[in-house]
Amino acid sequence: MTRARLSLRSLLAAFTLVSSVALAGDEPAASAFVQKHHEALVQTLRQPASPSRDAKLDDAMGVLIDFDDLVARAFGDPCPQGASKCTNHWSEFTPKQKDEVRDLLRKLVRKQYKKNLEKTTTYKLEMKGTKVVASMIRVRTEASSTTDAREAPVRIDYFVVDTKGQRVVDVALEGSSLTKNYYEQFHKMLVNKDQGYPHVVKKLKDKLASD
Repeated sequence: MTRARLSLRSLLAAFTLVSSVALAGDEPAASAFVQKHHEALVQTLRQPASPSRDAKLDDAMGVLIDFDDLVARAFGDPCPQGASKCTNHWSEFTPKQKDEVRDLLRKLVRKQYKKNLEKTTTYKLEMKGTKVVASMIRVRTEASSTTDAREAPVRIDYFVVDTKGQRVVDVALEGSSLTKNYYEQFHKMLVNKDQGYPHVVKKLKDKLASD
């Protein structure tokens, strides 16, 4: 496996540790939304590193991704894509706990997303169609290296909802959902009587400090 492909796969590995009814007529708009804002992120990353560039990048990520919705899904509200059933742990948290884990997980996703986008700025994102999936629109894309023609494309699916404007609420790399991966890890901690909520917070803080 080449370094370029590994960098794309690391997007999912680094993440390891809402909704309205989607209509077929919204599919072209969802595809255009993903393409436009992904390109904006890449163009921003190609600028010289600076605090102002990082601020622009944070803003651009906030336009593309609904972090509040993504975090709630990672704790089972609603069940993440690919999970047939789940426990709504989000509803079990106090408002203070929700604020705490929302802030930590948002920071982690932003940090890792930026880190891995920087590794793949030489990739071209091609739109490969859309499909209504439950209350979301799945926008299927393929990321292909522009510097190595032998490199196999990597499939990346963006799941878009349109409540107060279009936003991405989940990402799946080669069919593996980000929010589902998060949920499975958090669920194991939360149902373990020796771990629970404090352990989730510790793991998130440890992950932020180590990356």
